[in-house]
Amino acid sequence: MSAHDVLVPFGFTALESQVYGFLITESPATGYRIAQGIGKPVANVYKAIQSLAEKNALVVESAESRLVHPVPPEELLARLTREFDARKKAAEAAFAEASVAGAKDRIQTIKSLEQSLDTATELVRAATHSILFSGTKASVEALESELRAASARGISVSIKTAAPCRVEGAEIVAPLRDEDLWAQWPEEGMVVCVDGGAILAAQWTAKGVVKSAIFAQSTLLGTVLYQGMSADHCITEIEERLEDGAGPKRVLRTIASMRSATGTPAFQKG
Repeated sequence: MSAHDVLVPFGFTALESQVYGFLITESPATGYRIAQGIGKPVANVYKAIQSLAEKNALVVESAESRLVHPVPPEELLARLTREFDARKKAAEAAFAEASVAGAKDRIQTIKSLEQSLDTATELVRAATHSILFSGTKASVEALESELRAASARGISVSIKTAAPCRVEGAEIVAPLRDEDLWAQWPEEGMVVCVDGGAILAAQWTAKGVVKSAIFAQSTLLGTVLYQGMSADHCITEIEERLEDGAGPKRVLRTIASMRSATGTPAFQKG
């Protein structure tokens, strides 16, 4: 890409980009000189100059010479970046409003491990309330940094896995029974439930071949899975406390601390 066509991806026409690119190398210049330099009709070039001036990409002197100066590239690009960011925020707000008003439920089958992990990463990063995670050691390790970052920003993170692990800031639930699901899981897998509305469940082989992976955005499915995972994590904690000799009061406190799906953003928004 040369200086003569660099502005095209930013919404400028090819001729506007050529005019600006010429002025970067030869400025100031008249419209006639620009037309000669780029080999385009004078009338078309003057129209492009007028359009560029309206877009604040160049300045036309008011004197009789009508000399044209380009706005410095760094200044132009900085402004274009600010305008893009503003439009991006407006689009995000519009899409968010549309998603609230329209149908929100979505179920998607995922075919690759890379996409599964990318989707799980996006869910964890987007969490605003809580994350329930269950899986094999490999799945925990794959998302460890993201789970740690989520916990650091105040998200409640609970992780259940049969293999010893440590994720700073997260609550680790380790089953004591050998017959636990993840202790017997034949390959690699994970289930993630975020904010009671977004779900990712994936299973893959040691060679990274996905056998089954599903993403769902659903208040109903998310709430039910969240409540089930929360109860499963709580039961595992109770088993650990009973193993340590805990009495009825301590067990009841553990039950009382169980995360409820009714407190999640998805449930509250309906």
